[in-house]
Amino acid sequence: MSLLTRLGDLITAIGADIKALGPAWTTVSVSGSNVVNSTTTLADISALVIPSNLATGTYELECKIPFTSAAATTAPYFTTIYPAQVLPAWTWEIPDGKYNLSVLNQSVSAELAGGAGTPVASPSRFCAKWEGLFFVTGAMASTIKIQFRSEVAGSAITVMPPAFIRYRKIA
Repeated sequence: MSLLTRLGDLITAIGADIKALGPAWTTVSVSGSNVVNSTTTLADISALVIPSNLATGTYELECKIPFTSAAATTAPYFTTIYPAQVLPAWTWEIPDGKYNLSVLNQSVSAELAGGAGTPVASPSRFCAKWEGLFFVTGAMASTIKIQFRSEVAGSAITVMPPAFIRYRKIA
């Protein structure tokens, strides 16, 4: 068997392995500057948006958000805003300064208000995690986006690069 034939067989095998891994992920991320909110009003993390042009189907998602708190007594609040055409089956995990997690489940319902983590030991860096599935039932009226705020006015929560969302259609 010639080297060229063996090389062709190897490329075919690698292609089959890649297809077996499932559909490719689409990733959006915060790059460059930090995103800071020192108010108690929810604000978008503008880079972390899933677009409204998704086809009907089932999607898998994973999101990680590195953050710090300006004070050990200030907790972050994160929430997900999504249109009625999206049925969520996802969970938020928000660590506190003692390495405990606040686990927040968003079930099939309308838009939900955020949930709080507990005070974060400043200036340590922590990572909030959002993962699960969501079901798109029709043409989406708007995007899926993440918002955040501080528990205490005047005490900043800082989201840092490389915060990201990755998602893919699985059915």
